[in-house]
Amino acid sequence: MRIYGTSGVGVGVVVLTLFCRPVPVAAAETTFLNHASLLTGREDPDWFEENIAFLDVPDVQIQAVYYYRCQTYKEHLVYTGAQYGYMASEFLHPVDYGAPYGGVVAAAGHHINEGRWLRNYQYGQDIANYWLAGPGTFSKPTTDKVNADTTDWAHEYSFWAASALWRQYLTTGDRDFVVGQLENLVKQYRGWDNHFNSAIGLYWQVPVWDATEYTAASYESSDPYHGGAG
Repeated sequence: MRIYGTSGVGVGVVVLTLFCRPVPVAAAETTFLNHASLLTGREDPDWFEENIAFLDVPDVQIQAVYYYRCQTYKEHLVYTGAQYGYMASEFLHPVDYGAPYGGVVAAAGHHINEGRWLRNYQYGQDIANYWLAGPGTFSKPTTDKVNADTTDWAHEYSFWAASALWRQYLTTGDRDFVVGQLENLVKQYRGWDNHFNSAIGLYWQVPVWDATEYTAASYESSDPYHGGAG
């Protein structure tokens, strides 16, 4: 396009490029993680293939820890049978202070939180059902060995049930499941009424039943392992 001054004399030429043909760029080759290589040495690799997200990061230690966590979680899944499905154990072998099938509620919040990342939601939801509507609600002895202040297995130790199920829902999006647990969650919450100190408006817990043995609070008692009540 030629531009003219007021005298009609051309003062310059501007070239406008209205259409530019892009310079060809070689497309990056798509590469896929070698799942078989990442699962080398794992038992039941098909389970991992079906359930976990695969991770490949430069930090080999972080990567190793990630797959170790996945493996450990799987090792602690216990199939109790058709009625109650799966539960997650705290220990590989049942302990004498555990609930039916070896459940220990001290770790239940962690188990539900971890299970939300599996593609098969059944594992995490079965764990929630186990504690809120299954064997976790069964009566237990009211002895100091399994918490003399509570009457069922889901209250042997502290259990952040509502928090864990909320996080599970945020991941799975299964609204029907979490809403269906509301009545169970209220019942679980009310189960701590005898641990409420109305004078100060707070709940109390014995350190050992909060799974916090040998803490600052328990050292204030005569038994640093167990701790005192109130």
